[in-house]
Amino acid sequence: MKSIKERLAFFPWPQNFGKHSVEEDVRTTNALRVFWLALAIVPVHLAIVAAFAFSAPGPSEADYIWRQGVILTHAIMAVLALALLATAYYILKQKRYNGRAAIVLAEVATLSYLMFGVALATIDQLVTPEMTPYLVACTAMAVILLIHPAVASINYALALLCFIALIPLTQHSPELLLSVRVNGIAASAIGLGLSVVLWQSKTREFVQQQQLALQTLEMEAINERLAYVASHDMLTGLFNRTIIMELADVEVARIRRTGHTASMILLDLDHFKHINDTYGHPVGDMVLKEVARIIRSLLRESDLAVRMGGEEFMVLLPATPLDDGVRAAERLRSSIAEYDFTGFDKPISITTSCGVAPLSGDGEDPVKVSYSEADRALYRAKSSGRNRVEVADSGSGECPDPCTAPLVPSSSGESNSFYSLSLCQT
Repeated sequence: MKSIKERLAFFPWPQNFGKHSVEEDVRTTNALRVFWLALAIVPVHLAIVAAFAFSAPGPSEADYIWRQGVILTHAIMAVLALALLATAYYILKQKRYNGRAAIVLAEVATLSYLMFGVALATIDQLVTPEMTPYLVACTAMAVILLIHPAVASINYALALLCFIALIPLTQHSPELLLSVRVNGIAASAIGLGLSVVLWQSKTREFVQQQQLALQTLEMEAINERLAYVASHDMLTGLFNRTIIMELADVEVARIRRTGHTASMILLDLDHFKHINDTYGHPVGDMVLKEVARIIRSLLRESDLAVRMGGEEFMVLLPATPLDDGVRAAERLRSSIAEYDFTGFDKPISITTSCGVAPLSGDGEDPVKVSYSEADRALYRAKSSGRNRVEVADSGSGECPDPCTAPLVPSSSGESNSFYSLSLCQT
């Protein structure tokens, strides 16, 4: 079944208030209110036209003129309200918001109904000294539409001048004429006062909504930054060791669900202290950042690269058997060894030692077991002369052949210096 919102998708609904300027929020509000006002008032106009058209006229000529005037006035307003309805709907539904059209729409609606009140009150003087239609129009426009106080002053002044000028056409008693004009002045003042008060109140509300939306965006940005800081190494941009254990646990759960295995690689830069001592820590930091870039360029999107701390890195290869994991480690080792770190006083070469271990779903803490095995393999690589790959005792102990399989360009469309491992695809 369709939801209520889907069933009423024809109607325009307010969205994103407080996320734009106050002026745009005012215009959108006015367009929405004109739409709902016109939608509600058209049946009222038509009902009044029908009621007067089918009722028996009175015996006097004044009564006949009054009835015809009421019918004509409401018929004209019904047509105008339909035009306002269609215009408001178009403005609210178009993809690019037209602020100028919304301003004109609100102004036309305000003046139209103020003049409607003037016309109806003038016609009513044929049968009654009351000026209720004008009072209702002044109050309704003040409450329904948000008009700037300066513009509202002009609208109400213009309506009042028309009211004072037209009332004598149908009200010939000096005493009643004076009373009606005074009441018209009071109605105009009440309408203008309400308009100013509601304008100030609503625009203040829009400002608060805008500030709240801005604060929300700032908080979201701060939270995103904090989440990034909590999960990433600030120097290299890789994951840090805090988050990798959680991600590794997720991978273990996937392994237990699918039966696939994964591989874990520990990398440690050889003699990195010599680079810091010789060239300084800023150069050492740049080398670490470039090593991290090389590691990322050789991995699939699903692989996880981590800086464990200092010059030690970890790579977690999901859905990768141990043999393919060893090939991946060998590719990382050879790529780093063959890379000249330029941009310094002279090119710097550096090597790395790697330990590789499988990650399975067996045991109570597979991640800890795999990390320990990879760490022991890394220690053997260091002890055996560095710049080499060693496999955990549970593995084959040898680098599967061929380790020199060609690299293929990454599917991400990056430059040719960025590659993914062709042999680690499973």
